[in-house]
Amino acid sequence: MKTKLILVILFILLCGLLQSQNFSSKLDNFQKDLPEMDFIIMPFDMDNRVSIGKLKDDGTLEVNIPEFSSIQLPSNVVHDDLLNFEYIVKFRCGNSSDLKVSESLKGFRGGYFALWREGKRSGWAGSVFAVSNKELIPWLEDDAYMQPVLGSYYEIIYVTEDAEIKTTCENTWEIADFKIDMEYQVDLNLKKGYNLIEYEILDIFETNSNEITNKPNKIKIKSPTDFSGIIWTAKYF
Repeated sequence: MKTKLILVILFILLCGLLQSQNFSSKLDNFQKDLPEMDFIIMPFDMDNRVSIGKLKDDGTLEVNIPEFSSIQLPSNVVHDDLLNFEYIVKFRCGNSSDLKVSESLKGFRGGYFALWREGKRSGWAGSVFAVSNKELIPWLEDDAYMQPVLGSYYEIIYVTEDAEIKTTCENTWEIADFKIDMEYQVDLNLKKGYNLIEYEILDIFETNSNEITNKPNKIKIKSPTDFSGIIWTAKYF
């Protein structure tokens, strides 16, 4: 009986760890003598920025994505302003019904990860990229002119209700003379409020063109459970 009780407690603790979005990492290119700064997202504007942690003065990035109970949306944002889920994720199924989600599921994208300095020099101090491969960063900054590579990148989305989405869907991109068949594998376990999600590029369509860059054509969109592989890199202002 005692053994069973211990196993149940361990299972509960493990579930809590898997669902937690609070963790610590290191800023990959931390600059010495930087002060402690807020780690934020700006889903609406700078005046309504959302704190998701702290950059400590030793380069430690403490990520604390807020629980729903502590979230307050701007007073000028109403439910009707929120987007249907199909428009929140970066890549869209050709048929939105393939997502198999409730019509009531709405939300918005969190926008850039950023560093915010307080005090006399208060303001946006830099953007932060969350990737598994730093070679993805140029493409994230300009996907029209830079080439993608295999790997993952991460962003935050907000949803209005819990949702578990497991599906595979397709789409077709027609760009110039190219017709690119896309495949999206979706494996999301979302909680009401803010969620960190991962886009994993599994394959890339090569255009062999000087005018059109290569395009990711197989992508997995998922809820990450292991944050240790995320490289956090800042571009300072």
